[in-house]
Amino acid sequence: MAQTIDERRIEHRDAQPYAAIKALVTMEELGTVLPGLHPEVRGWLAHRGVAPSGAPFFKYNVIDMERQLEVEVEWPITASLDGDERVLVQLGGRAGPRLGLDTSARRRTMGMPS
Repeated sequence: MAQTIDERRIEHRDAQPYAAIKALVTMEELGTVLPGLHPEVRGWLAHRGVAPSGAPFFKYNVIDMERQLEVEVEWPITASLDGDERVLVQLGGRAGPRLGLDTSARRRTMGMPS
């Protein structure tokens, strides 16, 4: 049986290199600003000949629901490359726990077709 968005679990993962665009958004802007950034990061990677090593994800650095959230829209990678003024590349470090969802639930959460 496929896991649904209502069946949550915490996943602890090892450090994961990634390419990302950081965005400052309000709660009202989440659904309009963030979904368009995943294709932008993926296009940036493709232009450099790098394929993502997994599914895209969001990392919430700051959550202030009344004011603004700082969110990184990310694709995991295995290649070592330099970021630029728009896209940052994190080659190490450990992220905190992430909500684990199956791929179709993750895509629906990001506003993408299953």
